Amino acid sequence: MDNMKTLALTGSEEKAEFSGSNAWLRNDGTDTVYAAKSAGIAAGADGVVAVPAGQSAPVYGANGTVFLLGTGSVQLIGSDYSTNPFKTSAQSGGSGADSVARAAISAHAGNTDIHVTAAEKAAWNAVNYSNPNLLINPDFRINQRGENSYNVTGCTADCWLSQVLFEVTPLENGIRISCVKEITSNSFALYQRVPVTDALHGSDLTMTANIASTSDYAYMAIYAYGTSGTVVKSSNKIKLEAGLNSVTLESLPDSTAYIRAQFTINTGAQIGDSLEIAWAKLEIGSTVTPFVPPDPTMELLKCQRYYQIRTTNDVDPLDLRPSMRTITDIKQVTGGYAYVAEL
Repeated sequence: MDNMKTLALTGSEEKAEFSGSNAWLRNDGTDTVYAAKSAGIAAGADGVVAVPAGQSAPVYGANGTVFLLGTGSVQLIGSDYSTNPFKTSAQSGGSGADSVARAAISAHAGNTDIHVTAAEKAAWNAVNYSNPNLLINPDFRINQRGENSYNVTGCTADCWLSQVLFEVTPLENGIRISCVKEITSNSFALYQRVPVTDALHGSDLTMTANIASTSDYAYMAIYAYGTSGTVVKSSNKIKLEAGLNSVTLESLPDSTAYIRAQFTINTGAQIGDSLEIAWAKLEIGSTVTPFVPPDPTMELLKCQRYYQIRTTNDVDPLDLRPSMRTITDIKQVTGGYAYVAEL
């Protein structure tokens, strides 16, 4: 498969193959082109990237196959990197994209307002404006312990904790939390603890979750804890609905030592009631920015700061790679020994 190719779109959905993890696209035509990792493209749908005329955009995690819908010429470059390989300046000269861009600039030369479509704004935001995700393993894909499901008070999928009232099942796309007992008091079902540095004090924090399905008893909130382990401030606790849900904790107190991004199941839930989460994001600020799927290799390295499996139980902590936080336990597991660090 070629790593770089030119595609001529005729208005029907087309499939293009390439070499690399990410598909970088430059629209050299005159109309917006839409792209996605899977077939059945619909403008504005989840997972569909809009590439305005004269602009470029990535489809992250396409892994060799991308689907396109539109008309005109499109340049495709396959890449394992997140850096844009295209020069998008309208002054570089020579390409059809530059001609389109120069014409658009000339048409609005006398205007004091910027005119963009909703699709163009969404595409530019996705490429150019996405805050870092403070959560580790936000799409639950790292599962070093290897269990098909968990019914424990403690760790489940890497860096996410639950308790024995629930069964937690990693899925192909996300995670499912199911009640194994009737819930008689509001109970945490899944959470991640995030250490806080002085640089975060005073900041707003926003948590967003993409909910695949939910019951009437599922909620989400952000909790700030002091060094003594008591809650010093919390966001509103919002009831979850299918789709995107967001909540903001304003002005993180200076006494905050760590926060918990938490999903809760409230009183009244029955055995079998469940919540499915596709992904979660915690970011600085009160504005929700797009979720960018993390690179699995880099995410595994982050998770291994807290949990690693080795063939022996006598590895010097200084020799562990990546280096771990304070180790709290070494226990025998299938395939070797698990080194466990404090979360």
